[in-house]
Amino acid sequence: RRQRQMCIRDSVVQGDIADRADVQRLFGEIRVHLPPLRGVVHAAGVTRFDPLADMAAESLEAVLRPKCTGAWNLHQATQRCELDFFVLFSSAAAIWGSQHMAHYAAANHFLDALAHERRAGGRPALSINWARLSERGMQSAELETSLARIGIEAIPTDAALEMLGELLQEDAVQV
Repeated sequence: RRQRQMCIRDSVVQGDIADRADVQRLFGEIRVHLPPLRGVVHAAGVTRFDPLADMAAESLEAVLRPKCTGAWNLHQATQRCELDFFVLFSSAAAIWGSQHMAHYAAANHFLDALAHERRAGGRPALSINWARLSERGMQSAELETSLARIGIEAIPTDAALEMLGELLQEDAVQV
């Protein structure tokens, strides 16, 4: 299992958001060493191309784990936090599907549903169904080709960050 780095102000903490114990440890460190947490951005994910009929359980888990389990762990860990924002980086695949990526579409749809659930419970939530981001992101050459073939142009990183700032000022749950 790969470890992800989680930044805490001027510190970096190794952890896996899909591992509940790691998330509890991270939030414990935040409570002890930092001012109260004010926001969360969940941008974890894995893409894989697997025809549904051939999809192995390990591929399904590899895609669902960072998105679904990771987001759920963050949701649970922030129940008592007074957050200003809780942003979920979802994908347009949750809306229109994606050939050979049913698991990815489902994982992102979970993020959208979680945002609606949080908001219904009076908590902050914003799920952004990003299309194609340039310079960063999870695009493989195969995905780049597939998206280009259907006319999806990349959003420059600077423009995406500007959009994120604007969206945080709005009251949308899912965009």
